[in-house]
Amino acid sequence: MNYKSKTVISVCLMMALVFSGCDFFGIRKAEAEVNETLKLFNKALYYLDADDVRRLTDWTEDDPDYYGIEKLLDSGCFRDIDEDTVTCTKYVASTISIDYDIDTLNIDGSRASIDVTYELTDWEKVYSDSTLTSYDEILTSLKSSKDKKTINSTITFELVEGRWKMCQIYNLGEVLKFVYSIPLFETLE
Repeated sequence: MNYKSKTVISVCLMMALVFSGCDFFGIRKAEAEVNETLKLFNKALYYLDADDVRRLTDWTEDDPDYYGIEKLLDSGCFRDIDEDTVTCTKYVASTISIDYDIDTLNIDGSRASIDVTYELTDWEKVYSDSTLTSYDEILTSLKSSKDKKTINSTITFELVEGRWKMCQIYNLGEVLKFVYSIPLFETLE
């Protein structure tokens, strides 16, 4: 092999090494933003905070999802129910975790999607236990339960003004079904 060939090969190898370390297509930035958004989304679900969820999306007041998220998280319904019910509901919310593999993020131009799995305490199993007769017993059972409920989903993102924002959150109603499902007990006065 002559000197020119060796030089050309060396330059090509150096360029390959340089470009492999560069984020030429913005993939690493997108992964970092999506990762951060999913962590903040998980925190918003933990606190049942509709405003924080909306801030992570590209929804405007014209989008049905903008107000739909308020109905799903419906912390306003807590005004009409007793504190024990609220405590049980907030406890279930605090068990939500979102699992995903950031390496499976699929980026297609200005849209991206990632498969996620929500995991939370299996509240349905606890709520269906007919031996529980008070919210204190339900809360104790929720806290001691090792059973988990998992819901597979996909979250879609859109690049808006240089930032990746959630634009579709699938199966969130299924994840948050516990907000409306707590058993009702008559309280004695």
